[in-house]
Amino acid sequence: IAFGGNVMNKISIFLFFLLIISCDNQKEFNNKITVEIKDGYNWDLPENTVKENNTGIFKMFGQTVPSKYNDANFEFINSIGLTYNWKAVQNDELTFNFSKLIENINVAKEMNKKVILRFKHHEINQFTPWTNGESYVPDWVLTETTQKFYTHYESENDFIQIASPWDEKVQKGVLNLIKEICLNILLLDNVAGIYFHGFSTSAGEEFWLDDDYLDDAENAGMTEEILEKTYTERFDKWNEFANGNQGKIVFVTAEYMPTKEYRNVMDNLNKKGENYKFGLRVGGNENYKAAFSDSVR
Repeated sequence: IAFGGNVMNKISIFLFFLLIISCDNQKEFNNKITVEIKDGYNWDLPENTVKENNTGIFKMFGQTVPSKYNDANFEFINSIGLTYNWKAVQNDELTFNFSKLIENINVAKEMNKKVILRFKHHEINQFTPWTNGESYVPDWVLTETTQKFYTHYESENDFIQIASPWDEKVQKGVLNLIKEICLNILLLDNVAGIYFHGFSTSAGEEFWLDDDYLDDAENAGMTEEILEKTYTERFDKWNEFANGNQGKIVFVTAEYMPTKEYRNVMDNLNKKGENYKFGLRVGGNENYKAAFSDSVR
């Protein structure tokens, strides 16, 4: 293709200015702070990082908050995550023991940090990258007739088995657990949120089920009506005893199920959580409606 001299001159001028802009952008990029990436876990922020209002880091621990720990990001952490389970707080049918949990909530409070809790209560046997046969359901709940099914199974070293949520004894125990959590933990001013899980094919207790495990669940008694009734009762119990703290209850949003009818159930549960004004957890994004104090923000 041939161009006249006038056109070529214009193209040359355009490319010249484009080169200048590119060089300026490169200089600006080179002046910015770069972070070196290394193997391992190092989440240190650049030295000149400034904390703005309503921002912060959420750091997960297990069941214990160390009274002293080294963390370059300490001043940016406004929430500490603790993971507890049903079995850890109720060894027998009549007794709850939240003393260890409350002790750790107080440790966080002394650090001027809020606490966000996960209460796991479905799994009865599991082998995952993070677990080695643990059960989160108290022994006194489980009997020879307890309904159970797999939500994940690859091998004897890679599986998740849960107690059916609609099992009569399981459901009665969970409803009582919800009540006690509300009366003893949810009302504490240093607790910013509590995860409310479903069951899941993943090891994180989200709320979804892969197609391969629908038959197992239905063989253990699940139907659309039973699934919706079971979790509606749990929603209602959280709402009944929340005492104005509904925004602290973080509902792990119900997601995929293998059939349209089951997905309609999940949609209904999500709407119920929204109507009760529960907080929501969707995938990796956290939305806590509970307000943080100015001292923690």
